[in-house]
Amino acid sequence: MGILGGANLLTFVVYKIDIFILSIVIYTTKLLKILLFLKNNSKNKKALQQNAKGLEIDKLP
Repeated sequence: MGILGGANLLTFVVYKIDIFILSIVIYTTKLLKILLFLKNNSKNKKALQQNAKGLEIDKLP
């Protein structure tokens, strides 16, 4: 029982760490996609202007 309990605790901790790392990876990839999108705004001016209509942003730098 004691060994099994320790193993369950270990798998739980590893599971929590995996979820934490996965959420960081997802967040950073979303952030990078947004940054790349804004970086390419000279190419994507039409798309940015269409997005700006919904976001109440008149002009983007």
